[in-house]
Amino acid sequence: MRVTGLLKAAFVLKLGLIQFRRFASFLLGAWLAASVMMDIVGVQNLRSADRFLGAPTLQSTEQIHAMGHSAAALFLRHFASEQTRWYSEQWEWTQLAIGLGLLLLLVFGNRPPKVAIGLCLLMLAIVLVDRLSLTPWMDRLGREADFLPAGAQLPASFTLLRRAHSIMEIVKLSLGVGMAGLLLLRKPADLKMFARESEKEQGALPRRSAK
Repeated sequence: MRVTGLLKAAFVLKLGLIQFRRFASFLLGAWLAASVMMDIVGVQNLRSADRFLGAPTLQSTEQIHAMGHSAAALFLRHFASEQTRWYSEQWEWTQLAIGLGLLLLLVFGNRPPKVAIGLCLLMLAIVLVDRLSLTPWMDRLGREADFLPAGAQLPASFTLLRRAHSIMEIVKLSLGVGMAGLLLLRKPADLKMFARESEKEQGALPRRSAK
């Protein structure tokens, strides 16, 4: 009976580890997939103004003609950039919430993997730097660059910030892929080890005296 109880306890512990890995992998996968999607949306959103001006609707042709093609292009590109900035801000706040949830799941899960916790902390640090420093600075310079004359060169500081943001995004995704590999390829729990540990704990407990 005692051996059966130990095996049941070991099975429950192993099941908990499996469920923990599944939840963590699901949350991490959602984070990575949404990050890639938001990167694609940001690039395509900036090109939407040129696509619209290349094939405007009949109703908008008169308005574009009245504003002038150059003025309309400037306004539409600024509008698309503002949309992208708003999406980026909201997504960075969302990433912080997702990353914190994943970190808590890793820390308080069964046998938390230390390397995965470290990778999660690095990903959170990247998003935090983006949200509190890099993105606001880039948005401020970007709003000024939106109204530069056609053909004017972008400020070197804005180009440098945008490049740094892209590099940090690539690093964040690489860390996430590495964490996913750790969670998915983690060795299954050893039932015999759990049984031995549980037996030691049971042996360490004081026995009740018979009445």
